[in-house]
Amino acid sequence: MCPSYRATGEEEHSTRGRARLLHEMLAGELITDGWRSTEVRDALDLCLSCKGCRSDCPVGVDMATYKAEFLHHHYEGRRRPAAHYAMGWLPVWLGWVARTRTAGAVNALASVGPFARAAKRLGGIAREREIPGWRGRRSRGGGGGGAGPRVREGWSSSGRTPLRSTCRRRWAVRPCVCWRRRVCGWPCRPPCG
Repeated sequence: MCPSYRATGEEEHSTRGRARLLHEMLAGELITDGWRSTEVRDALDLCLSCKGCRSDCPVGVDMATYKAEFLHHHYEGRRRPAAHYAMGWLPVWLGWVARTRTAGAVNALASVGPFARAAKRLGGIAREREIPGWRGRRSRGGGGGGAGPRVREGWSSSGRTPLRSTCRRRWAVRPCVCWRRRVCGWPCRPPCG
């Protein structure tokens, strides 16, 4: 079921309601603005493009594709809202922050009142929400989707040298490392010995 419909409970935010609005827009009977219709845009605005409707619907309605097509026609020859550009350029900005190592400065500016308000307005973020902080390192593909590489506990950031004795066994003099180079306590076979 559509998450935005579950949150609002309004028929226009359900898959059926959005499909009906698109049908009325294309038929031109009730909605006469065509692709410039604000009613259809407002109904599709809360669509998350999660494609949950595609798997739930017996006909296989893909509202995310319909939304993309509608927005293409709706903004054709016109400027999109600033929030669309801000979120569209976000991967480029994240790469720039990672390359220049300015995450601390960006986080500090984002916590200052006037800068935070301007960034929220530009990014289309509600005033009540906090701007999420940026981490300093980019993901190297090995972690669980985080913004930086996962560093094993007790190891240096390179992952080659132990920082201190991290073995949970009291009699170990040096760090207990198994054949997979993991700190003792991590699941591995054969067990550390």
